Amino acid sequence: MSTNQTTNAAEANVAKRIFNLIILDESGSMYCVAGQTISGCNETIQTVRMMQNSNKDTQVHYVSIYLFESGRSRYIVHNQPVDAVLDITDKDYRPNACTPLFDALGFTLTELKEIMGQPDTLGYVTIITDGEENSSCRYTLEDVRNLIDELKKKDVIFSFIGANIDAAEYAKRLNIGNSMQFVQDDEGT
Repeated sequence: MSTNQTTNAAEANVAKRIFNLIILDESGSMYCVAGQTISGCNETIQTVRMMQNSNKDTQVHYVSIYLFESGRSRYIVHNQPVDAVLDITDKDYRPNACTPLFDALGFTLTELKEIMGQPDTLGYVTIITDGEENSSCRYTLEDVRNLIDELKKKDVIFSFIGANIDAAEYAKRLNIGNSMQFVQDDEGT
């Protein structure tokens, strides 16, 4: 959906449009925590809904959820008003294959950069992964770092959530200041 399609009459008097992008690792190693990952993603959607309801007169929140793995990376939700977004299920999220993290970031952040060039927009990007990059073909670490730096200048806030890696160090490599580590088991997730 293009940025023009996301604009509607309800936005006419709203001060800010807020784009919430969740980039979610769907590689095979996430299989053991698939249920917890689905639950965590849905909790994030619920949080965005609460922010929307608390700020109806000043903000319109949109959600995108991009699942990535080496065989079929894709949006399952793309710039939809949060009130129209359904919780994800195990029919949406099926871990498989490798981890093209840089390609997922490069693709989604390039698109977000176009949206963020418009007035009165903010962005929140949450990246959830349990491993390091291992299969990207198009984007490099440097490409992704440059995109992140550009978007931070356009009021985009990034969070990196990781397991099986040093999340703080990996986030730092990407020029992301917010990170959280989780243990890849039922309790840790």
